[in-house]
Amino acid sequence: MLNTWADFGEKPLCVGNKSLIERLQGHPNISPKVVFMNFVGLRGSNAAEECSVVFITGRNESQSIEVGHKARALFWDDDIPLQHDEFGNNQNLPLELRGFLTSERFEGGTQGVETRAFSDSRIEAVHQQMREAESIQAIARLRLVHSKQRKRVFILSNVPLEVPIDQLVKFKDLMPDRLEYEFLKAGNVPLTPLGVLKIRPDLAVTEDAARMMLKRSAISQLERLKVLPSLQRKGLIIVEFKAETKGRIRTHKHLFMMNEETKTVLEGDNSLEIAVSKVPNEDWTTLLEKSWGAIEETHFFYA
Repeated sequence: MLNTWADFGEKPLCVGNKSLIERLQGHPNISPKVVFMNFVGLRGSNAAEECSVVFITGRNESQSIEVGHKARALFWDDDIPLQHDEFGNNQNLPLELRGFLTSERFEGGTQGVETRAFSDSRIEAVHQQMREAESIQAIARLRLVHSKQRKRVFILSNVPLEVPIDQLVKFKDLMPDRLEYEFLKAGNVPLTPLGVLKIRPDLAVTEDAARMMLKRSAISQLERLKVLPSLQRKGLIIVEFKAETKGRIRTHKHLFMMNEETKTVLEGDNSLEIAVSKVPNEDWTTLLEKSWGAIEETHFFYA
C-alpha cells in the first residue's frame, strides 16, 4: 500500500512501533520515497513535513506495569492512594466505552468503541499521554498547521484520539476489492453483469456470479474511488451505450480511467511539468465494439 501511494506521486509517511518500522525499512522492495518513523523517536522531528499522507499503524501501547510505575512517580504523595487494577491469569485492562470526535464531513450518527483503560483516572491520564498523545505526535509530523496542501491521515487503530475524523472504515475497506484492483490494473471495467461476462470472462463464469461480484464491489461508489491519488489526477469517465445480445437491445455502462500525459511548460527561464488527461473516445469505442459488436447511442459522463 505504501509503495502504491509512492508510485502515484505521493510521499507517504509510515509510523509504527520500532520493530515493525525496522522490518519495513529493511524490505528489499520498499520504495525509496516512503519515510519511516517509530513511536517515541519521532518527537519534534521535521523530517516528514514534505510528506502528503501518513499511515499510523497501531499505537504506542506500553506495558501496564510500566504505566503504573510512572503513575506512582507522579502521584506518590496524593492523599488518596492510587487504585491499581489487578492483572492475574493474563487479564487485560477493563473496557471503557469512548466516542469518536467527528468533523463536519462525517456521515452518520455518534460512533464509539470499547477500549482498554485503567480504572484509576490518574493512571489512565498517564496511559493516554503515552498512547493517544503519541499518535497525535505522529500526525503532527506532517506539519499541517502551515501546510499549503491538503494531506491525508490514516489511523490504523481503533483507539479514539482527540482529533476530529472524517470517516470510519474497516481495515478491509481500505484495500481494493477484486473489481477495483482489476480496474486500477487495466484502466477500465464493465459495470453490468453481462458486460463482465463479455469483456472480462476471467472474473466470472455466469451472469449471476458477475451480478453478485458487482453488488459486493465498491467499484460503483465513484466518490470512494476518487480517494485514490491516481484517480484524482486522471479522472473517471462512464461510457453508457446500447448493444444487442441475442436479439435484445440493452443499455450498458463501462468505467474508464482517463490517460495521463506529462508535458513540460516553459515560462521564461523556468520549466514546469504538468499532467494532462485526454478522453480517447475512438479508442474506447473500438475496445467496446470488439466484444459487443456495433454499439449505439453512446454517451460519455464525467464522474
